[in-house]
Amino acid sequence: MNNQKIILKRTKKGSFITVLICIVFIIASLLVVLWGWFAIGLIGVIFFGVCLFLYVRTTNKVVLIVDETGFADYSTIFRFGFIPWNYVEALRLQNIVGTEVLIVELKHNQEVFSSLGKFKTWEIKSNHSMGLPSLVINVEATGITPHELFPQMNSFFEEFRTGESF
Repeated sequence: MNNQKIILKRTKKGSFITVLICIVFIIASLLVVLWGWFAIGLIGVIFFGVCLFLYVRTTNKVVLIVDETGFADYSTIFRFGFIPWNYVEALRLQNIVGTEVLIVELKHNQEVFSSLGKFKTWEIKSNHSMGLPSLVINVEATGITPHELFPQMNSFFEEFRTGESF
């Protein structure tokens, strides 16, 4: 039985880079406004401003918690929160646009959807309709790579599936 708990926290460097990128895009959008493309620039300012606001507002230093009962994901704006292992169909690594991420495929049944709520269910169903995975966990801002995390997280999942931990 695996008695460890994995707790990944966002590093200061990771948070700084994300905030800096949002600020650069806001400034670029303001320049677009100044060049006369008011509507496009305004959309950019609003979009990246909201992203920055939500990132700063919802930033929890904890990005991911994994243990024998499941995992809590706070790596995205949607902040899925706790997901028990019995909701998980599969885990895998995948390269998306040059970034290695951890993919979590959730089961598509009423128990899962009713516990996640309408908005998160809509997000998962929208992802699937576009051929995307249920949940993408990006741990770049934590200082650990997905290749380091995957074997540890997968061991918790496999212990649950085989019944060794219960």
